[in-house]
Amino acid sequence: MAGRSLKCVFLWSEGPTRSLQEAHGAHVRPEAAQLETRHEIIPRMGWMMDVGVRFVSVEQLLHQRGREGYALAREAIEHGDIVLIDGPLYRMSDYRSIEKEVSKTGIPCLDTAANVEAVANLSSYYPLLKKQRIPQPRTVLVPLTPEDLSQSDSKEFYKKVVGKRIELLLARGKMHPTRTKPAFYRTFFSSAVGGNVWMYRAESVVDVVNSSYEVIYDCSGRRDTGGLAVREFLELQSVYPAPMRDLYREYRVFVIGGVPVWYTYYYGLGHVDTKSEKFEEFKKSVALSAAKKRSLRNLAEKVAGVVPSHFFVIDIAYTRKKRPVVIDLGPGHAAGMAYKIGQVPVLYALLNYAAYIAASPKRLRAKPKIAPGKLLNKERVDNIVDALGVSRRPLECFCGYLI
Repeated sequence: MAGRSLKCVFLWSEGPTRSLQEAHGAHVRPEAAQLETRHEIIPRMGWMMDVGVRFVSVEQLLHQRGREGYALAREAIEHGDIVLIDGPLYRMSDYRSIEKEVSKTGIPCLDTAANVEAVANLSSYYPLLKKQRIPQPRTVLVPLTPEDLSQSDSKEFYKKVVGKRIELLLARGKMHPTRTKPAFYRTFFSSAVGGNVWMYRAESVVDVVNSSYEVIYDCSGRRDTGGLAVREFLELQSVYPAPMRDLYREYRVFVIGGVPVWYTYYYGLGHVDTKSEKFEEFKKSVALSAAKKRSLRNLAEKVAGVVPSHFFVIDIAYTRKKRPVVIDLGPGHAAGMAYKIGQVPVLYALLNYAAYIAASPKRLRAKPKIAPGKLLNKERVDNIVDALGVSRRPLECFCGYLI
């Protein structure tokens, strides 16, 4: 697989799915609907076509653009080696329909409905991580019912009903502001968490309630189930000397087939000026020693043993006491697309994952030992970097194998 070009087919939506329109059309603000339907991230990913990735419309595949559109989608998929579904952005029923259509072509699909469900509900695994004594911020999950979400246009209802629920659950979790300082941070957890995760810092329960309303309001059209994840804000180890403020010792680990394979420094690729006079010092300060790489891999392996997903990322940071903690979990293919150079390790991991599935589609539930020789070679990475037109220096300084 390393010796040839892998043809990856990327299924993405050119507009809202029918279930999205029927279930939530009336509750999505125009600007939120635009973001959902236009998939503004797709134009930034056009360069992927230069490295063997083809885009196919989900609407065509689901018979929503007539017979001709369906035939074109089928033909494009049949000329590929592997299929990736953009997401998790749809309802589970849509994923099952997509998976059914892809299966007719005989081409392996990276995102089976079961894997999407595992990735889509990553926040729900935090209690399991706690049970396994995996270090992480204290976390409280605040569920929101369909009835709650149907009232998302009423701020008073939200504060009265959902606000009280947040306060009660935080108190039960011993995360009341009188006990936990200086702050919380919160994200939206749902089956549509995808690459659009809102993350804010709040100084009190009142602040959490007030500020999270906008999160729920903006996301009210994009899920089967979900709610608010409120987590303790941890003081992390700062990177010194830093070219910018608020750069911490945090790394993103890509898990492929249950194995932590590839890591990248979380902040370095998108925010660090490689021409800065402090760059060399910065590079040394974020470099992983053999002991730190070992601790990163060991913690990632524990998480991978809990989360039943074949392709996801683990964000691991070091506290001021130099302890590694799991900060967040996320879908692998959406991790890093927000900035151009960050797409390199993502696509590299993605194509490795595609190669892994194409080589062993019948062993997806197993946890194989992946050897570096089975992964895509450095020349393939260079092709990706050349297609992007970015410098190799950050990639060489901040990324590496964990196997």
